[in-house]
Amino acid sequence: DKEKYATRRGELIENLIEICPGFTPPPDFKPARKTRKIFIPVADHPGYNFFGLIIGPRGNTQKKMQRETNTNIAIRGRGSSKPGGDPNKPYDPVDDEPMHVMITGDTQREVDAAAKMVRELLVPVDEDNNEHKKRQLKELAEINGTLRVDAGANFLDLRAKEDEENSTMYRLSDDVKAKAAAQYAKDVELMHGPGAGGQLDNAYSDFLSELGVDKSMARGGAPGGSGVVGARSGLGFQGGGSFRGGSDEDGAKLYVGHLPPTMTAEQMLEMFKPFGRVLQIDVIPDRERQLACKGFAFVQFSTPEEAVAAKALSGTVIEGKSIDVRLKAEPRA
Repeated sequence: DKEKYATRRGELIENLIEICPGFTPPPDFKPARKTRKIFIPVADHPGYNFFGLIIGPRGNTQKKMQRETNTNIAIRGRGSSKPGGDPNKPYDPVDDEPMHVMITGDTQREVDAAAKMVRELLVPVDEDNNEHKKRQLKELAEINGTLRVDAGANFLDLRAKEDEENSTMYRLSDDVKAKAAAQYAKDVELMHGPGAGGQLDNAYSDFLSELGVDKSMARGGAPGGSGVVGARSGLGFQGGGSFRGGSDEDGAKLYVGHLPPTMTAEQMLEMFKPFGRVLQIDVIPDRERQLACKGFAFVQFSTPEEAVAAKALSGTVIEGKSIDVRLKAEPRA
């Protein structure tokens, strides 16, 4: 029919243009736009920020790829739009498809060039080796006016160091903790009578047992003699969290870096308790990306000797990442 004829005619004219650079197409010829749909593997790599790597700071990565290939690059599908967007926007079936990149260009060569750039960003890379992400972070810092000039500094290490320093900013001192505990004990006795604190602890322990949690975890005697005191979920991050208790001496405290985003305090306890009595584990959550772990945590042992022994775990590979274990008081390598 007429539509098929027009399509075929257009394809032949485009082939002639490709083969014969001197060929002049008919005046009524309009090249058909070429498209390519590339699905983003978000289901295979949950938590990996493909969207940010493609779009970039202020959309600069996306714009740069578009300029270099003379194409239009857009992310479509589920999760590509902010929740609560324009309520008047008409329904588009594409919005229910899996997240993907839609590339549109005038020629197949341009579309292929853009597709090659996009596909390179869809291969997950360990954060320490992700040069593309490091450049984006540096660019964002330059845009915000917060870039610190340091010729030998690794930008991701600088950010991790800031997170590490800020993680203890609001921690209570030991004397304030003691006063708070004393006030809590007074409040319990005032509300429930003398000796009620122990009864409440027993009730809490029984409640944990009903949930399948070892009673010793509520009393400071974790399985294997680790001595971890209590457990609570992270702030809004299911499976994250902290084990609290004991001293806060840096000589017996470890910094654990390069952790996967799924790491929890419970998993870390199983790793570190063979080396001694663990008093506290703080897994730092990633609130921006809604993940259990931001990539680092702190482990407090009862003695410096136990902490030093646990450094043997440094280099252990977890979910494709080689973790870094060192004393918190030690300088970075």
